[in-house]
Amino acid sequence: MKPFSPAPKPQDLTSFGKNPNSLEARVFINQIAEGRASELRSEESVDGSLSLSLSATEVERGQYFISVRCGAVDTRYRIVAHLIPAELEALHPVHGEVCVASALFVAHARIAAAPRR
Repeated sequence: MKPFSPAPKPQDLTSFGKNPNSLEARVFINQIAEGRASELRSEESVDGSLSLSLSATEVERGQYFISVRCGAVDTRYRIVAHLIPAELEALHPVHGEVCVASALFVAHARIAAAPRR
């Protein structure tokens, strides 16, 4: 099976993107940390969506928990999960996402051109 990067995306269904601080989300692996502290978190939305993603190279076997916390106002939300292929194939478009303040790393193997005659 090809590796995928999971990208859960909590979406605000109440303010429709007008309040970037309506929700806060955190991801925990195998257990929820005391005090709900997590390195993998999103505290500000863009167009009503929080971005959380795990690199396919960092995904480990186990249970994943998503904690969603409401801001100052009651907020309805949903979580949309995406699996983004980690391997790219030449000439095949792929949907992908980059979280705010994150980076995308792509490796490309270049095949040497045949010598000219």
